[in-house]
Amino acid sequence: MVFDAVAGTVQEFIDYALTIVSLMIIYYVVKFFVVAPPSDEEKRRQEQEREEKGARLRGWLGEKHTKMKEDQIAREEVLKKQREQQHREDRIRYPKSSLVEAVGNCEDLSRYLDRKDFSSAESQLRRLQKNLHLATHYLRAIRKKEKGKLYEMFDKLYGYGGVALSKADKIKLPASNDPEIEDKFNSIKTELSGNKGIKEICGLIIKALDDFVEHAKAEVAKDVVEERTQQEAQRQTERQVQRRGRSGGPQAVVRPGSSRR
Repeated sequence: MVFDAVAGTVQEFIDYALTIVSLMIIYYVVKFFVVAPPSDEEKRRQEQEREEKGARLRGWLGEKHTKMKEDQIAREEVLKKQREQQHREDRIRYPKSSLVEAVGNCEDLSRYLDRKDFSSAESQLRRLQKNLHLATHYLRAIRKKEKGKLYEMFDKLYGYGGVALSKADKIKLPASNDPEIEDKFNSIKTELSGNKGIKEICGLIIKALDDFVEHAKAEVAKDVVEERTQQEAQRQTERQVQRRGRSGGPQAVVRPGSSRR
């Protein structure tokens, strides 16, 4: 009985397989007589289409290679600008720090003059002169590394720093028993904090440095945005080309009722 059951199952499988094979034979026989082979003209057209697609593909690959090189150059240029800007900001910190210190020295010196604290006033005057010497030294060093308009800008700032330094170097504290001490103190305070005084000049240079850094950052950021926008546009173009490539293949030609010769 077990043999009969196994034999029945095997026979069912064989019948099923024969049915599938028969259907496949019928399908290919029908396809053989229904689907016409391409004519010579169709073959030539298909060959021409393949050649045109090949030429377009080669052209696209060439353009892509060129575009990739251009994008690489653009990215390197943006990175170069970013590095240069970072180095410039690092260098600018030194004169700015000295100028900020100099502004504080002006305020402290004026306060010590009001108190007639000659020792502290003398100390602040030396610090003021030292900080202005450092600021002009740093500005001159930055100027050497720049060209064109940037050189002109830092040369102008260096000149302003030189004016402030010259004013500070000319300041001489009067003796404690000088009969004109009040007038001389007022004159010194005018040089420190008056119109076009040392403090005002330092403030103008600091603002110019801050404005320059912000403007340069904005320019670099704009370059980065433009470079990313170009990359995204290139990716969209590539996706469109790929979609056209997938949908543009040759279609089979079917002629119902036709037969092979």
